[in-house]
Amino acid sequence: MSATSKPQKPVFIFGNPRSGTSLLGRMINCHPNIAVPYEAHIYNTFWLFNERYEPLSDPARQRRLALDMMSLRVNRFWENPPGIEQVLEAVERESFHGVFEALMSSWLKSRNKPRWGEKTPQNGAHWRAISEGFPDAQFIHLVRDGRDCALSWINANFGPKLTYPAAVKWAAYVDDMQVMKQTLGPQRVIEVRYEDLVTDADTTLHAICEFLGEPYDPAMKAFYKSEDTYMTERRNNEKLKQPVMTLNTEKWKKKMSERNQRIFEALAGKQLQRYGYPRLHPDATTSSWDRLRDTKLLHPPLRAMSMMRNIKGWGDSLAVQRAKWRLKLARQSINGLLILSDSALLQLIIQEGYLT
Repeated sequence: MSATSKPQKPVFIFGNPRSGTSLLGRMINCHPNIAVPYEAHIYNTFWLFNERYEPLSDPARQRRLALDMMSLRVNRFWENPPGIEQVLEAVERESFHGVFEALMSSWLKSRNKPRWGEKTPQNGAHWRAISEGFPDAQFIHLVRDGRDCALSWINANFGPKLTYPAAVKWAAYVDDMQVMKQTLGPQRVIEVRYEDLVTDADTTLHAICEFLGEPYDPAMKAFYKSEDTYMTERRNNEKLKQPVMTLNTEKWKKKMSERNQRIFEALAGKQLQRYGYPRLHPDATTSSWDRLRDTKLLHPPLRAMSMMRNIKGWGDSLAVQRAKWRLKLARQSINGLLILSDSALLQLIIQEGYLT
């Protein structure tokens, strides 16, 4: 990309956590025309407080927002992160979206590509704001069998620790993605199944490239040969250094207990059917005891244990970085009114699963 050319329309990759978005992001990053950095978590960290930075016609407020965005992860985990002056010089719109756009376009210059992409799974919760802020953007929603998502999610260092809350979250997420798909239409949204991506990568990547208006490039399938660094967790990073794992599907059939299969299908059966995933227990139901046991009695201590296991790395963890920024912003006021008390904010963070 030349120093004066404007980046082409951006690409946002959404998906429930543990859906394979890291794999898809690496594949698209290997396209000669699109660059996708490590997930930045900008919208799901700062958008709640976007009004706190207004008016962004003020250069000092632009600088503050840009510095906050860059301090979260950009300067530590991105290759060749831009400097603050580069970002501020690239601001063309005096808005939250404009500052984020300047950050991405500034980084893009180091990649020598005409188009940037963004891969933060949780940003799917902010698709309305993002689609309005980037009216020319295209969105890829990667969906994976929720039971496999749940298995992986429960074993991760964040998110739900039992099948019941995992099923509730997965069903709500894909329902909202369905609203996005219907609202924005096929010119702006494509939905891709993870299972199709790993079992027939050529066909799936061709379809994605056609949607994006880009020629297919075989380098996408050879993503594991890329020398770009990607600062994801160790286990995930090891997988990204290997060819597509074609057998990494339907693990739930062997690893998920029948009780948990029934719970998941009772809570998210219609969503599984929508995406063509088979149900083994179409008559499954849950009880009030299931809900009480798995969401109120067992889940809080399991999440606390997960937090304790990660306490050694808390200083560098995303959860702590995001919590610090949110607490800092919450203490400050708009027109003299407190946005959120620390206790209310902490409750919000815990409810959304950021600390686990």
